[in-house]
Amino acid sequence: MYTPAELADQVRAYADTLISTLERFPDDGFNAAAADGGWSGALVAEHLQRVDKGILKMVTGDEHRAVDRPVDQKVQAIHESFLESPKKYTAFGNIIPKGRLSTVAQAIEELKTIYDQLIQALPKLDLAQEVTSFEHPLFGPLTNYEWVHFLIIHGKRHLRQLDALLA
Repeated sequence: MYTPAELADQVRAYADTLISTLERFPDDGFNAAAADGGWSGALVAEHLQRVDKGILKMVTGDEHRAVDRPVDQKVQAIHESFLESPKKYTAFGNIIPKGRLSTVAQAIEELKTIYDQLIQALPKLDLAQEVTSFEHPLFGPLTNYEWVHFLIIHGKRHLRQLDALLA
């Protein structure tokens, strides 16, 4: 299990990789749909922005409870579901991108803000607390620690999607 400082380093490393991947998109290709009809780079970035902003709000919010289970109990299941499984998932609700991010610079600016805020908040968070304001549809209630891991793991899955768009 990572300390808050180590977890912040993990978020920073993920964010740096995501930003460098987004920087490889030309602005005129950022909104081009995938050949298979999937999301464009802009839509993937907006989806990540929506998900990650929600996670930031949950882990820094007031709706938590103590749990009597390992703080990282669900991390392996999240990893297996999102990085080791070819299963496709369908976004729903407010995490569906609306086409709001039109430039690479705008996407990078908004994502950087989220990750900077999360990195700054991590040392102050009780990572063992479980978020009560929202339950993940696949994994149920998650601790702050698990939500931060979800942010990274989910993002890595979409990094594959962005790399495929750039290929």
